[in-house]
Amino acid sequence: MRLALTQERGQRRAALERQTVISEILRVINSSPSDPQPVFEAMARSGSKWFADARGVSSINVVLRKGDRLEIVAMSQTDPRREAASKKALEAAGGKLLGFYGCSVRSTTSW
Repeated sequence: MRLALTQERGQRRAALERQTVISEILRVINSSPSDPQPVFEAMARSGSKWFADARGVSSINVVLRKGDRLEIVAMSQTDPRREAASKKALEAAGGKLLGFYGCSVRSTTSW
């Protein structure tokens, strides 16, 4: 019984964290309907908070496909050396990501 309650609390906490991350991003989208950059930055910040707590991830990069290449458009990094290293690694890979956790989002808004 105690284990079930602990699991239930953990699931509720995770759901609340997801809702908080989503609401932060939606708030930025609402305040910036014509400029996607603040949205990308909010995604990196919010994702970093959530994934750092849940999975031990230290940074999040928001990457967009530009033709056959990928471009980092926002980073949760605050250390310029680590930011440069991330960009250099992507360039060295020819604009291709190797081994990443991500999701695909299609937008109906053309920014």
